[in-house]
Amino acid sequence: MMPLNMLRREAATAGLAGHRADKRDRAGVLLGYATMLREVARRTGEADALAKAASAAERAASEAEGPTLISARLEQVAGARLKAELFADASAIDAAETWLTAAEQAKPPSIFALRRAAHRAAFTAARALHSRDLDEAVQAAGPLDEAVDRFDAFVRDTAQGKAEAAALRCERADFLIGFGARLKDKALLMQAENDLAQLAKRLDPAYLPLTWARVEGLRGEALAGLGDLTGDATCLAEAVRVLAAAADHVDFDHSPLDRARLSHALARALEALAEACDDDGLFDHALSAFDQAMVVLEPSQAHALRARAAYDRAACVARRAEKDGDPRALALAESALKAELSREDGPVDPVSWAVAQLGLARVYDARAAVEGGAPRPDGVAVALTEALDVFTEQGLKTLAEAAQDALERLRGA
Repeated sequence: MMPLNMLRREAATAGLAGHRADKRDRAGVLLGYATMLREVARRTGEADALAKAASAAERAASEAEGPTLISARLEQVAGARLKAELFADASAIDAAETWLTAAEQAKPPSIFALRRAAHRAAFTAARALHSRDLDEAVQAAGPLDEAVDRFDAFVRDTAQGKAEAAALRCERADFLIGFGARLKDKALLMQAENDLAQLAKRLDPAYLPLTWARVEGLRGEALAGLGDLTGDATCLAEAVRVLAAAADHVDFDHSPLDRARLSHALARALEALAEACDDDGLFDHALSAFDQAMVVLEPSQAHALRARAAYDRAACVARRAEKDGDPRALALAESALKAELSREDGPVDPVSWAVAQLGLARVYDARAAVEGGAPRPDGVAVALTEALDVFTEQGLKTLAEAAQDALERLRGA
């Protein structure tokens, strides 16, 4: 794996080469530049790197023809999907659809057709997962399975494209885990875990460390989902083990966001295990893992990931205090969230504000449980309604659902 600093230098070199290249070679050089910048953005959440990648891919597409044009369009699709993931940008999904449709107009050689079909299948599945649309999910499943099988066959026949094939299997696993959790379907989660376990055995963690860590991270999430669904502490403990090993394999300096994602997943698995085992010490480990993730995410521009992790940490604090029947811990959590809302170093951005309000609502729910129906402060319903609006506008569906649930609990209190 290329260290992040080296990747930045290689990207800068490619950027200069793009300016110097003659017309015949320029599109290919720009395409390589865009790919490297997108990887920088994927590892760091830097909006500027992603914007430069999009610009380079657009320039490559404007000067390319034939297979290079197909590759440039697919690079635009990949960049737009990453933008949607990091920043919950709905317009990026529309852009990805436009460029993918443009790529589908040509008749490229087989490998490019294979990549194009894989992008379409993965994009359709990701869109179904984001929208939580079950009908769309059913329609996406078949083409995604077919794309996986075709790419696997290509790898067997040519010994090429192993990382791409693994990435596509990860897309399918993410799809299965998401809908498995939503539908409480043990079979989908087991299918994802088994597929990822077999894939991990075929990968060399020294040669493809980030790919291997992503595979094992998703496998840990599948195990955590199974354990949470069945209440099986052994399954949750295995999820913690797998996620901890994957996190240890990724250096913060090489890929900060990959490590933060794994730390966040590990924290959630530790919290679920703490619940299952009624072990207060495991809550400490969960909060420590959340803190590791937030070290990266707090200053990050990737607000979708930051918001989710910040809320999950606040909910973990509240749940621990609720289980312990500890009003003092709840008071401290409330004070910390209120301090976040009144920071002196500038205005809180809308998403952070909404997350803090949702966290406060969770603390008030816990306090009501601990203190036997303690009243909520005035204005909580208004703040939650405004938070729901923010999450909806920003495309943060999971947090929007959490805000809606909090409002319903408040109305029923």
